[in-house]
Amino acid sequence: MKWIESLVRRPALVTVIYMILFLFGAYSYSKLPIDLLPDMEVPVITVVTAYPGASALDVEEKISKPLEDSLGAIANLKEIASTSRENLSLVTMVFTSDANVNVSANDVRQNLEGLKRNLPSDSESPRVLKFDFGQMPIVTFAITIPGSDVRLLKKDVEEALINPLRRVPGVGSVMLSNAPDQVVRIDVHQDRLLAHGLTMSELAGIIQANNMNIPAGDLTLEDLRFSIRMMGEQKSIEALRNLPLLKSPIGEGMILLKDLADIHLDLEDETELAYVNGNTTMLGYIRKTSDANVLDVAKSANEIFEQAKKRLPEGAQIQVMESGAVFIEGTINNLTNTALTGGALVSLIVFLFLRRIGPTLIIASAIPLSIIVTFLAVYALGFTLNSVTLIALSLSVGMVVDNGVVALENISRKIDEGMDRYKAAYEGASEVGGALLASTTTTLVIFAPMMFISGIVGQMFAQLAVVMIVTICASLFVALTATPTLSARLITPSGNNNQDEESIELKWWEKSYVQALTISIGRPWFTLISAVAIAVITVVLLGLLGTDFLPKDDQGQLAYTIELPVGTSKEKTLDVADAYVKALRTQPEVRLVSVRVGTSANGGMGEKEGSNIARVRASLLRANDRNRSDQEIGDYILATVPRPPEALNLEMSRDGSGAGALGATKPIVVELFGNDLDELEQASSQVQDGMHQIKGLINIAADLLETQPELQINMLQNQSTQMGIPMALAGQELRFALNGAPISRLSKDNETYSVSLQFRKEDRSASQSWKQVPIRSQNGMLTTLGSVATQSEGEAPLQIQRKNKSRMLKISTELSGIALGDAANEVETMLSKAELPKGVTWAIGGAIKDQRESFGDMGLLMGMGLILVYLVMVAQFESWSDPFVIMFSVPFAATGAFLALLISGTNLSVTSFLGLIILIGVVVNNAIVLIDYIKLLRQRGMELIQAIKVAGGRRLRPVLITSLTTAGGMLPLALTTGEGEQLWGPMGKTALGGLLVSSVVTLVLVPTMYVIIAKWQLSRKQTSAAAK
Repeated sequence: MKWIESLVRRPALVTVIYMILFLFGAYSYSKLPIDLLPDMEVPVITVVTAYPGASALDVEEKISKPLEDSLGAIANLKEIASTSRENLSLVTMVFTSDANVNVSANDVRQNLEGLKRNLPSDSESPRVLKFDFGQMPIVTFAITIPGSDVRLLKKDVEEALINPLRRVPGVGSVMLSNAPDQVVRIDVHQDRLLAHGLTMSELAGIIQANNMNIPAGDLTLEDLRFSIRMMGEQKSIEALRNLPLLKSPIGEGMILLKDLADIHLDLEDETELAYVNGNTTMLGYIRKTSDANVLDVAKSANEIFEQAKKRLPEGAQIQVMESGAVFIEGTINNLTNTALTGGALVSLIVFLFLRRIGPTLIIASAIPLSIIVTFLAVYALGFTLNSVTLIALSLSVGMVVDNGVVALENISRKIDEGMDRYKAAYEGASEVGGALLASTTTTLVIFAPMMFISGIVGQMFAQLAVVMIVTICASLFVALTATPTLSARLITPSGNNNQDEESIELKWWEKSYVQALTISIGRPWFTLISAVAIAVITVVLLGLLGTDFLPKDDQGQLAYTIELPVGTSKEKTLDVADAYVKALRTQPEVRLVSVRVGTSANGGMGEKEGSNIARVRASLLRANDRNRSDQEIGDYILATVPRPPEALNLEMSRDGSGAGALGATKPIVVELFGNDLDELEQASSQVQDGMHQIKGLINIAADLLETQPELQINMLQNQSTQMGIPMALAGQELRFALNGAPISRLSKDNETYSVSLQFRKEDRSASQSWKQVPIRSQNGMLTTLGSVATQSEGEAPLQIQRKNKSRMLKISTELSGIALGDAANEVETMLSKAELPKGVTWAIGGAIKDQRESFGDMGLLMGMGLILVYLVMVAQFESWSDPFVIMFSVPFAATGAFLALLISGTNLSVTSFLGLIILIGVVVNNAIVLIDYIKLLRQRGMELIQAIKVAGGRRLRPVLITSLTTAGGMLPLALTTGEGEQLWGPMGKTALGGLLVSSVVTLVLVPTMYVIIAKWQLSRKQTSAAAK
């Protein structure tokens, strides 16, 4: 490799190259957006269709079913589900992992264009929404004024806080909840309206016609052009009160609006109650733009919070309920410290073996040089600086020095033999260049199949694979450029000058290893049987391990959802939830407690809402600042607060709702399918009873076939037809009277208010009030709805769920003290024995479904990785048997990995599985070093057993250095605590345990297997020769 010689003799050029890389790398690092996880495309699209005034049954029949039938034929669709509620249809489509979500969204929109004409005319146009992790709130905050109702100060809050937040660079949107607008209410007296011969629609028309400005064109007078407007807008509430409607039948006067209605300024109807630490609150949610830095946005928001407090009334408090930035910053700092600690340990290990400052600095320099190149690549590829990229760097820290160790060992040997330092530098690096490329390739090929893992897990790990590939390739570049260049100037002879390598005196620990090796290869079949025994132990260990999907991080958020019977008032629901609020506020780890009841402004989007549902949220101190985990605190509250007897469902979750929430689905969800709602409800009761018998299942919650009383108004067909009153007209007048509607706007004091028209509360709350709703027939006659309709009572379901065109009920559960895989097996056993109604079938969903799919993908990935590593070694050794021997080092990585998980009480999850896969490309390198040198010695004429002993003694140090440096880089990751530990710690434990055990076994088993195979090959040759 002539280019290496050129670089060694031109140190200034090498320095310039690395200075340029450093400058670009540092610039790239400074520009990297920071987030918890990579940008991930979730193949989920939701179609939201509003159908005002419709029951859940009507929504299902007229909206959800037609949408399912039409959208079900779209390409790459994996499953389709719908939720039909009063007034709203949600149709959710899950696409295959290879689908392009943007293309699929366009297909959905085109499909809907053709379907719109078949939907009810009074339904709204369907909206197409794509799921986006980036659109989750990064900051949730609460605004309170102790002793006051902060909602009355919404205008001040918007001017002092919300508008400044919206101007912050990187802020995508700011939304307020429990912040009703003020409206001008026109509360109509039913009897007065009827007495004056008007309907609600007619009254609305009169108000609208007399409360508007109308453009009337323009006029030119004496060379001046004037625009013309007819001015009719009312300027005040008083003017609206005095709006003339009709000529009075008595005298010359007019009937004014105030003669028929009460007009006043009021808050919108209260659909939600929200409190923080006992005070009425408005809740705010900040979302960032896709390219914004979370930490920068959160920092700017905190500054504006402080400024806004000074502009709001005295005593105003702005409290951060949840900030994704806090957890992200903690995770990033934690992983950064992990990588730095790993780098320091690696350098220390190298120094302890080499006992020389110069070589140690040369090898340690590979760490920053490789990482700075990686930052440049990460920026160029459009990645963010997130936990995945930092995990990749942490895992790579111990691996990037391996190439440098091999190159430096060869260079040092040549210098010790008396060769000129410059010549030794480039010849030593050139000699091992091919071997370094081959060994690096065996490490890298294991990452290539990661690109093919499906789903969110695949997107996440694909970035990890790319970063590790770049980092390890950068370390190879450093080993062939910076290492020989520095070695030519910093390496001096060690004192073993002019000694042949085989004659150099072994150290005591090297001699001890050779003695153990002699015993092992002297009894090869005993060693092999021992290895088989260890393999059996591995299988046993696997059976003892529990399985999980993605472990949940402790993000410092707890949520309790309490569901009471339908129809429970908001006040009663709030009173029941107060027991949990009080209990949480007494916990020392709890910062803030909020409670929300009712329907929020964002419509729930996937969550059931109503006056009977309370959500209590607790924001905890950071993980490092408390002694108990979020799970322990949450379980303590459940154990100490008696379950409300009227509660139909009680759930506790510990998911952060801010950016970075991942794997937040319920561990196990039983899905029941059928078309008969009564059979589904019966099956649901049976399944719940069975699940309550399984130890470790907690917070079992079921979709309830809840119904609410329904007052059914039935048109008398003969009378209504004779009078010329169509049902649509009657329904419009009834909805106007009882529900009201905005009909106009009023400007007052530089504010614009919506004007709402409806019956006054007294006339709306009477059970027979519908009968007095005035209706104008098509022939002009005024009558009341009671004359053409009758009343009956019934019940209607509040919500109907469907999946793959069948009705569905779900029962979900959380877990405590039982592994996900074990719990799922017990649930499936119970379901298989249950005698459910004939029309009902079941399936298992939730995190267990994702886990099984991911484990299947990763099992395939492991198989592909093993084959690729083997084929690379075949090409390297030009032999099919030698790589076979080397592959014996792989199974024992699993032994160490499973043992480490078992000792630490960690389940086998997707991240720990990934650590096991990464090991495949690492552990074979130690065996390659041994086998390669054994073959070299045999080619020089050395006898088999002697070659193995000499190779073992001479290659023990580089094997230990590479093993221990790699382990040193992983040790901080395995032992890390704080933010991010639950998700990434299992990977470190798996990799560390597997590497240590495999390294020990490799040093004994691989040489022994080499003896067995070599003797077998020799025997075959002798038999073949004798036969000839």
